Amino acid sequence: MGYVFLGRVLALLVLLVLTTSCSQSTSGVTSSGPQSPCDRSSSIKGSIASISSASSGRLVGSFLLDGSKEKQAAYDQVYVQVPSSTQVYEKQASGCQTVPFTALKKGQRVQIQSTGIATQSDPPRIEAAEILLLAPQT
Repeated sequence: MGYVFLGRVLALLVLLVLTTSCSQSTSGVTSSGPQSPCDRSSSIKGSIASISSASSGRLVGSFLLDGSKEKQAAYDQVYVQVPSSTQVYEKQASGCQTVPFTALKKGQRVQIQSTGIATQSDPPRIEAAEILLLAPQT
């Protein structure tokens, strides 16, 4: 009976360790605290080649991102879908400010935090979780 009890305790400990390690977050929080959206980096960046707004449904719009002139960009071209839950940010003198989707214009440089899913189409399609307006390249 002692061995059965000990086996159950060990099984529970293993399950607890596995559950704890699987629930750790990768949300961009570092040991020094959460990062501002304007301080996060992403390899999904480039210039907006074309943009369209959606008037209904869960998307507020979409755009084609041209990353061909960026150093170490994840995509030469990617189609970005923007759900209504996506936040758009711009770094300003007063800090990182939220701006509306309508602030995005053709030719602007942006950086995307993606939901992590890309289709295997040409160009690939991703869904933006966050968008950051970048300064023009010099």
